[in-house]
Amino acid sequence: MLSSHDGPFEWQFYAETSENLSIFYAQGRFAPKYTHRIPLRRAKRQCDAALCNLQYRSLKDIPTTAEKLRWLRCQRGFFQIEVADFAGLERSTYIGYEEGARDSYPPDKLAKIAELFGVPAEDLLDEYNRFLAKQGEKVRAIRRERGLSQEQFAATLGVSESAVRRWESGKARMTKGMWERVQSINSSESA
Repeated sequence: MLSSHDGPFEWQFYAETSENLSIFYAQGRFAPKYTHRIPLRRAKRQCDAALCNLQYRSLKDIPTTAEKLRWLRCQRGFFQIEVADFAGLERSTYIGYEEGARDSYPPDKLAKIAELFGVPAEDLLDEYNRFLAKQGEKVRAIRRERGLSQEQFAATLGVSESAVRRWESGKARMTKGMWERVQSINSSESA
C-alpha cells in the first residue's frame, strides 16, 4: 500500500512489457516498475580460505610453506596480487608459491612476504626449507654424526662426492627428494 497526497491507494499489476519492466495501475495512474536482475555468482568450489580456516587453528599447525602463505594471506585479508606486488613478484609466480608448485622459495622474497604478514620469515618455512636455510652445516653435521667422509656419505646416498661438497659449501641446493632420502636414512639409523 502506498500513499499519495490524495490519500492511500493500492497499486495493482497491469502488464508486463518485458522481463524486467512491469506496469502497475492505481486510481487512474500508471507507474513503471523496473526490476534489476543481477546473477549471483557461486563459487566453483569452497573457498581456500575457508578450507584453511577449518583445517588449521594456528600457523604452527600448518605443515607446508604453501599452506602457510595462503593461510596468512587470508588471515590478513590480502589479495594474491597485493602480496605479489609487495614482494616484487609476478602474480602467477606468487600463485605458484601458494599452490605448492615449488619445493623451495627464494629467501629474499619470503622475507618480504613475512614483513607484509608481520611474522618472522622463519615461521613461513616448512621442514625442508628450514633445512635449506642451513643446508651446508646440516649436511656436514649429519655426515659427521655417522663418522663418514664426503666420499662415503656420497656412496651411501648414491650421488657423487662433488655433489656432497657442493651441498656442504652451499653451491648447490639439495633436492626435496634427496632431502627426504637423507631424512629416512637419518631416522632409520637413529632408531
